[in-house]
Amino acid sequence: MSSVSSQHPAVVLRSQYTHMRALLAIAMVAVVGLTVAVVILATSGSDAGSTSPAPASATSAPPPRTAAKSRARSAGSWDRSASISNT
Repeated sequence: MSSVSSQHPAVVLRSQYTHMRALLAIAMVAVVGLTVAVVILATSGSDAGSTSPAPASATSAPPPRTAAKSRARSAGSWDRSASISNT
């Protein structure tokens, strides 16, 4: 018995090429399906896992310091009358 195939080498290569194309087509369908699933999950309507920024009022910066407050802090003590008069 011979271990060499009785088919012509071109026939064997053609068969391998056909199988490889089928495998590639299946892989492409799987990738497209996974991509669609990720997009659907990422754009779903539930806000439970939302990463949208908070409203501006909740994360607003503190008001800027006035000159009197800056002088009071730089002197090393807090001048309470300066903070009351400037608010």
